[in-house]
Amino acid sequence: MRRITSKVSERDDERGRSGSERTRIHEFCLQPMRRGKHSLQLSAGITRDEEFGPVVVFGLGGYKVNVLVDRQVALPPLNMTLARELISRSHASRLIEEHSPDPERDIARLCTLLIKLSQLASDLPDIRGLEINPLLLNRDEAVAVDFTLDLGKPARFAIMPYPEELREWVRLEDGTEVEVRPIRAEDAPLITAFHARLSEESIRFRYFHHKASLTQRDLALLAQINYDRQMAFIAEREVSEQEEGGSRREMLGVVRVWNDPDNIRTEFSVIIRDDLQGEGIGRLLMEKMLRYCRSLGTLEMVGKIMMDNHPMRALMKHLGFTCRYNMEEQVIDASIRLNEPTSDWQRLRLESKA
Repeated sequence: MRRITSKVSERDDERGRSGSERTRIHEFCLQPMRRGKHSLQLSAGITRDEEFGPVVVFGLGGYKVNVLVDRQVALPPLNMTLARELISRSHASRLIEEHSPDPERDIARLCTLLIKLSQLASDLPDIRGLEINPLLLNRDEAVAVDFTLDLGKPARFAIMPYPEELREWVRLEDGTEVEVRPIRAEDAPLITAFHARLSEESIRFRYFHHKASLTQRDLALLAQINYDRQMAFIAEREVSEQEEGGSRREMLGVVRVWNDPDNIRTEFSVIIRDDLQGEGIGRLLMEKMLRYCRSLGTLEMVGKIMMDNHPMRALMKHLGFTCRYNMEEQVIDASIRLNEPTSDWQRLRLESKA
């Protein structure tokens, strides 16, 4: 590919007295024609819906795009599962299955591209439209031959994108490095393994009843959250596997909050793996969640603690929570003021729920 630039000078009549000139820049992009290799022409990109905001699109490309109208859409953020589901709904998916020498490899390439487009839509909300057409898929590669880009006012997302900026690494008092980050849908296996290592008592303290295992619905509710109304931070670390010579990640604890629609009050829950209690992980997660909720302008954080959960009661007092005995429910009500109300209706809402 070569880029050739030529300059054309013209007299500026308005500034003719000074003899100055202004220059127009003409650029021409020369590139070889992409032909052969039995390429399948696809298209992918980003567009906007008036109701749902940015959406990722995928389908056939080239001249066929307006004939077959093979346009499938999905709401960002995408992961490998959602990207694969988007591709499977298109006519292009059937062509890949029928003609590709390695359909799994090619679909994985396309999934990676769609995830990157999803992240691009999240990172650059000014993008009003972006189309890669044609996107050539052949036995060697997937290559974008041409694209168009349109900018506009920042969009509001129907589903809040993954808050990557909230990830951080922290060193515990014993020197262990752990990552504290928002939970995501792909963490379902981590949650399952974490739950399997909890004692009956820890499960009872968290759910107020025994829950031997988690159903698929439970995992969906725990892992697939809307960051606009909920937040869950997990602490995890890498552990080496001596037999295989590699490493894996394991979940150490999790803290969650559920905000009410007006962001007046949020309810929390926290649970730490039994063999790691007393290591400061619970305090670490709660302090991060308190900072996060304060930054959102939430007025109050509340939670219910079982009477015999003495470690949690001690942690709440250490963090500055007010703990009161709830005679009707036989639990401890813990609460802490995060921000002061700024309007009369906020003050009334707080008083009505007190």
